[in-house]
Amino acid sequence: MARLRQQSAMEYLMTYGWAILVIAIVVVALYSFGLLNAANFMPRTQAGSCQVFRPGGARTTMDINTVGTCNNGLPEYVAQFNGQSSYVNLGNGVEMSPEAGTDGNMTMCIWYIALSTTNWHGFIIKGASAPSNGGSWEYTIGQGNSEMYIVWNAGGSNIAGYGAQAPDTNSWHFTCFTYDYPAGNSFVYIDGQPYAASFSAPTGPASQGTGDLILGAGESGYSNVELANFQLYNASLSANSIEKLYLEGIGGAPLDLQNLVGWWPLNGNIQDYSGNGYSGTPVGIAYVSAWTQSYNIP
Repeated sequence: MARLRQQSAMEYLMTYGWAILVIAIVVVALYSFGLLNAANFMPRTQAGSCQVFRPGGARTTMDINTVGTCNNGLPEYVAQFNGQSSYVNLGNGVEMSPEAGTDGNMTMCIWYIALSTTNWHGFIIKGASAPSNGGSWEYTIGQGNSEMYIVWNAGGSNIAGYGAQAPDTNSWHFTCFTYDYPAGNSFVYIDGQPYAASFSAPTGPASQGTGDLILGAGESGYSNVELANFQLYNASLSANSIEKLYLEGIGGAPLDLQNLVGWWPLNGNIQDYSGNGYSGTPVGIAYVSAWTQSYNIP
């Protein structure tokens, strides 16, 4: 009887073994291409489904709150920049960067994926002759095709800078830069955690500058990148707040509404949903929906 059972098992493996092996190979291949990523099967949120409501009008904070479906769902679209000519101009609002002096505080947070390191020049700049000449400040990850670093420019001099590895072209990442001139520090955060070498004491206050705030370019040119959920604050957020923003995911709503300057989800448009009216002007960008395979839910 035992011999018959063994023979039956061997016949089963011989009959179905190749099929099981093929199925296993297909599953591994689908996983490696990101097609089994849980984000691919989650519902998407539409542009404007969550907004900040300011009853008193732009730049007021009395009774400020969020309205709509604010469940941190995945956006339907992200903004794609071609690395040659596309960018978003967000203007030169009065709160776009810390004024020169002792009140200089700011936090910038954004989700990004580098599509290519060729002609890579970073993706946020506020310059005198945007988008390619920095005269105020810039936020650069992957300058020179080989380094990751942050630089603030005030009159052409670096305030804070850090070196690291080349940008990751395989996965989405969340990055924040906090700047606190009175406290004498600035930090870079990657995926909710302080970058190992990211503390730097600012050598001077950042300036407002006369140039516009630009997404998709750095001091030396444009970058091939996808961007989502850009948030700008006139306060230096704490490490705990940065981690909470990361854990909300790529569709997360702002946390510190009192100090929120602008909120651009980039979910099919460049509208500012902070209630401050800083909607931008797009130049040659595309909105893509097939972005989730490179995104890992925090």
